[in-house]
Amino acid sequence: MKIKSLLLLAVMAFVIAVTSCSKKRTDYVQYVPADAAYVMSLNVQSLLDKSGALDNQRLHDAMVEGASQELSGRSLDMVKALIDDPAESLSLIHI
Repeated sequence: MKIKSLLLLAVMAFVIAVTSCSKKRTDYVQYVPADAAYVMSLNVQSLLDKSGALDNQRLHDAMVEGASQELSGRSLDMVKALIDDPAESLSLIHI
C-alpha cells in the first residue's frame, strides 16, 4: 500500500511538472539571449504598492533631500519629477 501511494505521488508530481511547462511565449522572450543562464523579471510598481513606499512622506522627503545633496540643475529637476510622479516622468525619458 505504501509503494502504491508513493508511486501515485510520483506520477502526480510528474504530471504537474509536465503540464506547468507551456509552449506559450510572450513578446519579450525574443529579447532574451539564447545563452542566458537566468532571467529575472520584477514588477516594481507592484513592489512599491505592496511596500507602501509611495505613501510614505518620510521616505519621499529623504529621497528628495538625498537627490538635492548630490545633484543640481536639470538632473535634480528630472529626479524630483521622477520621485513625485514616476509614471508621468518615465514616459518623458528617452534613452
